[in-house]
Amino acid sequence: MLSGLLVRPKILLQKLWQLNIDWDTPLNQKGELCAMLNEINKDLEEVDTIEIRRCMIPEAYIGVRPLPEVSLHGASDASEDAMGISIWLRWSRPEDSEAHLSFVCARARLTPLKQTSIPRKELQAILLLSRLMLTVKNALRYNIAYWKIWTDSMTAISWLRGQSKAFRSYVAYRVGR
Repeated sequence: MLSGLLVRPKILLQKLWQLNIDWDTPLNQKGELCAMLNEINKDLEEVDTIEIRRCMIPEAYIGVRPLPEVSLHGASDASEDAMGISIWLRWSRPEDSEAHLSFVCARARLTPLKQTSIPRKELQAILLLSRLMLTVKNALRYNIAYWKIWTDSMTAISWLRGQSKAFRSYVAYRVGR
């Protein structure tokens, strides 16, 4: 869960390394890096308000047998600097009008410094998500009815629907996986 919180500090460190700034060099008080550091401090002040239940079964279903239908959902997104993925369980019964969600895990990574298009980064995030979802699905003892991957990248979706042989090697490899 803290992976999202650690993205900004990692981006800041990456920018400091790119600028070749020594560890004891003061930052410009009105500069972009100092503003970024202030945002990181604000995030850290709010960290104690985050609450995550350890039990993945919603309170409404504890002790209820049979368990309701469980589906695994994952979302991925990428930007110029980072990519993030999150996974949750959706619990629902046909007779209930509402569903319950349980957070499972999240990951965040910095994108490579090498210039790559956003759609390629989105595709890489989807690949990471699908691998993690498979690991989670195999680790859980629940009977997963189905699983869905959510993304906002229409380009990556069209790549995934296409034939991997028609793409250049970078996209073809990831689509084939």
